[in-house]
Amino acid sequence: MEYREIEIEIHDSKLFTKNLERVNQKELFLKRSDNLEADLNLIYFLLDYILDERAIIKEEETIAYGLWCLKLVRHEEFLCIFEFN
Repeated sequence: MEYREIEIEIHDSKLFTKNLERVNQKELFLKRSDNLEADLNLIYFLLDYILDERAIIKEEETIAYGLWCLKLVRHEEFLCIFEFN
């Protein structure tokens, strides 16, 4: 699937992006929940932030998402998205 020229790969238990290197951003990785629509909305939110604001998300960065606080942790070539407590 594609969103704003960024490929989103959906596999059994994970989602990840491709093509973010064109904006000097590490690819995003999210472990899937039971709600694919909510997972995609989270990815869309982060992609909009990166593309619209020209933001570069760095490892260990936290980002507010609704009532949640997200933490992005580097693992290999990805920034993995976690809920931060």
